[in-house]
Amino acid sequence: MRKFSIGLIFLLLFFSCVPAGQKKVLNQEKVQDKKIEFNEAKKRYKDADEYAKKLRNNPDIYFGEGVANIGSDIGLCKEKARKSALKYLAEHIEVKVESDVKVIINKNFQKSSSDYNSEIEKRFNEKLKIYTSQVLTDIHESKLFPDYPRKGDATYFVYIYKKDYEEKVKKDLNQKKNYIISNIKNGDENFNKGNYVLAIKDYVNAEKMKKSFFSNIPVYEDINSTGNKIELSHLVKNKITDFFSKIELSLLNNDFQYSPKGKLSKNPEIYAQYIDKNNEKHIVKGLPLTIEVIKGKLQSRPFVTGLYGEAELNIINLDPSFRETLLKVAVDREKITGEKPDEVLNNSSIKIKLVRKKTIAVAAVFFNNGKKYLPKNIKDHIQSFALERGFGVVDISYEESLKNDFPNLNADFLLVVKINSSKGKSAGNYANMFISNCSASISLYSLPSKNLAARENTGLKKGFGVSSDSAGWDGFGKNRAEIISKSDSVIGAIK
Repeated sequence: MRKFSIGLIFLLLFFSCVPAGQKKVLNQEKVQDKKIEFNEAKKRYKDADEYAKKLRNNPDIYFGEGVANIGSDIGLCKEKARKSALKYLAEHIEVKVESDVKVIINKNFQKSSSDYNSEIEKRFNEKLKIYTSQVLTDIHESKLFPDYPRKGDATYFVYIYKKDYEEKVKKDLNQKKNYIISNIKNGDENFNKGNYVLAIKDYVNAEKMKKSFFSNIPVYEDINSTGNKIELSHLVKNKITDFFSKIELSLLNNDFQYSPKGKLSKNPEIYAQYIDKNNEKHIVKGLPLTIEVIKGKLQSRPFVTGLYGEAELNIINLDPSFRETLLKVAVDREKITGEKPDEVLNNSSIKIKLVRKKTIAVAAVFFNNGKKYLPKNIKDHIQSFALERGFGVVDISYEESLKNDFPNLNADFLLVVKINSSKGKSAGNYANMFISNCSASISLYSLPSKNLAARENTGLKKGFGVSSDSAGWDGFGKNRAEIISKSDSVIGAIK
């Protein structure tokens, strides 16, 4: 306090000692400084006002301005003013984007409308923010204008050129919408030419573009110039669903049988047609088909319909252990659309039954004088007879036929021919003459249970020979015709 008093006394003494003339000069300098400062402030205000009017009156730009208090930190002031200007511009651009998007998609979202959906509105707002952000990447900025529009405040301007906006928003949106429409029209053109699969692929591309560009936001367009605006996703989905639901698959042949080795007698041939609204049928070429195995086991290669709507199933590795194989042939929608179809949707299909031929496993044996032989000529005849009557044939040994379990035989019946010639005995008083009795049984078993289904026995045939073996073979020869006849009778009775 004492120091302050001494300083004040010193100043009073100093000014009391300054001559009157010098005081006048000092006052004039102060006035002059104030005048210069005023003129500079006036000029700064004028420059700022002219700059602001220039932006406000420029029809080629969208601008934003922000005002902040200068305070004691000019840098902080600039940051606040800039943020305020950007916010102003962003809000203005978002309103503009929203208006243009609604014009382009031909839809105005109102909470009172019947098709209002909060999720759609959310996606719509997300798109607005994306486009707004894209536009705000090409911002032009001004310097900071202090003491404008009021002393103690500062103003900052930002702006973008409308041509940049048009390029990034309106042109982009229209271009995307036109891509979608172009694909739909290409699809219609292909459909009218009978190129149905190509048409569906065009429609699918249109829908993918719609999802990519606009998410689930409805986009409306009078695509056929009928005066009726249709939502594009709805239009495309209806076209795709209608096509798949009106495909008719039919068989060009029937009666499919496969051998005990899994070889088909013939491959099923499919015919694909599209039934239009007038109930007229049209061939569908290039249609991918798929096989679903309902019963049985097999592999198949991909196949598509040919130029006349026909397709032959390419079946490989069919498992013959199944007596019956059931397939479902359907349109391979995923191959066309790239997406798994909704199970609820109607998908054209046809069921095909493949049946293993009734198959007979044939075993034959000849016991002569205790020795075992294979009666090949009799076995060959029986197998040929069975094949002629449409049966499949499996060749097995007599030893195998004695089993009770046949897991890998792939047969429905087992036919066992057992021929037996007794040990030859001397014929009367002839030292080098023998006699043998030959008989045979023909047994038919049903598989896999091996239940006896039928049995035939031949009468005894006497055979004569110079040895016991030759007497047995003579009896075999005399019995051969009856063995074959009764074997044929047993096979012929199989139903």
